[in-house]
Parts: sequence; C-alpha cells; structure tokens
Amino acid sequence: MSDKKQTALQWLLEQWPILESQLPSSIIDEALRMEREQIVHAFLEGTKMIDINNELSARFNGCVYYVETYGGQDE
Repeated sequence: MSDKKQTALQWLLEQWPILESQLPSSIIDEALRMEREQIVHAFLEGTKMIDINNELSARFNGCVYYVETYGGQDE
C-alpha cells in the first residue's frame, strides 16, 4: 500500500476517465503542472511565515515535499 496522496486533479481524472479521454493530453499535463506549482508555492509561503528557511532552500523543500507526498506522477 502506497503512502502517496492524490491531488484534487488526479482524483478528478480517476473518477471520470471519460473526461481524461476527451481532453488533449497537453491540457491535462499543463493543469497538473500548474497544480504542482501551486502546492510547491504554498509550501514556500508557509515556510516563509514560520521563517525556517531561506527562499531557495524552501523552494527545494517544496519540490521535495510534493514528490514525497504525491509521488511526482505528473512529471
């Protein structure tokens, strides 16, 4: 059993396979990229609020957080 979570978009595509089959893959890929960017950005902003990392370190940790939490399936 995997400890990875699903993003909202990953869940939506899983629930409605017909939706995924009707959308061009470029649109799905862009939506997944945007969602990932938002998650990483939220992590960065959260670390700024508690002032535990500088921006570069927090950005890297945001990417690590995303991959560890969601598995980087959209890469």
